[in-house]
Amino acid sequence: MLSVKKTMLLISLFIMPLSAFAHFGEAITRNIIVEPINNNDLIIIHVRSPAPLILLPSNWAGIDKQQPIPFTKIEKNGTEALYYLDEVDIREQLPQFKKIIMKEFYLKTAEGKRLEYKVGKIKIHNFHDRPVFNNLDNAYIAMSGEVFPNNPLELFDVVIDFSVTFSGADFSEDIFLVSTAGEKFKATDWLVNVITYPKSVNIEVKIIPGTLSEGVLLNHSSSSFIDFFIMGIEHIFNGMDHMLFIVLMTLSCSTMMLFFKNVTGFTLGHMITLTLGATISTLEGTWFIPMIELAIAMTILYMAAINLVKRSDVSHWFVSFFIGLIHGFGFSF
Repeated sequence: MLSVKKTMLLISLFIMPLSAFAHFGEAITRNIIVEPINNNDLIIIHVRSPAPLILLPSNWAGIDKQQPIPFTKIEKNGTEALYYLDEVDIREQLPQFKKIIMKEFYLKTAEGKRLEYKVGKIKIHNFHDRPVFNNLDNAYIAMSGEVFPNNPLELFDVVIDFSVTFSGADFSEDIFLVSTAGEKFKATDWLVNVITYPKSVNIEVKIIPGTLSEGVLLNHSSSSFIDFFIMGIEHIFNGMDHMLFIVLMTLSCSTMMLFFKNVTGFTLGHMITLTLGATISTLEGTWFIPMIELAIAMTILYMAAINLVKRSDVSHWFVSFFIGLIHGFGFSF
């Protein structure tokens, strides 16, 4: 006969995942990297964006409607319509293509004045073959070479890299990065912005879901420690997987000393792989992320098993340390 504690735990494990999302789920990432700002009035930004976010019309009603999309051509496969980027059209009308890229992406001052811009390098990648785009050096590498790869590109499997230079900046006033792209077709449900920009001492990363219609302050001045501390708290409370693990680990500890040891072990493991995952680009392959997501789910099942069928004290700190190593990668991507 199960105890009340174990019965409630079983119920929560079946109910809570119904609304849970993993670190990625259906999310699509837009990367924005800001170059170090010099003493002139220029701001250079490098962007990797899903192609549909740029090219889909505001009245997009779904792929079944077979609406025309700029710079694409439709190929029918039975009843299915596939949209392919029209390489010839893009090359012939490159200035117009650059205008579409920047149609809903701009910098403005607190008074609402938009800065002048010039789009520079453009590179288009198949999503599954895209190179790393997590820092300034990798952004330049990703945008080197020809604009198009050698294979046909289906619109919904494409990312577009581009660099844009903004002029007329006055760094004594607030400057905001704004993008309303995707707002009219509910991209807020799946879009995550990863913004990397320089500070006086180090690099700051901000992760913002949805569109950037409210604007993101570029010349930020708050402490990086505070920013990352807040980001960590948000990551914990927004991730149902973390909340489940914390609840299960707490329930498995019969004494405060055991709880302290488990929390310390988990934190140390989390810190190690968070650092490794953020610095070793080879761990960003498409095979690695799903493997980590599966491993995180398995650690939750493991902790549930400890609570349901074993004595609590079998959960030693080195087990929590190992689990922390796995969870650390989930935040590092």
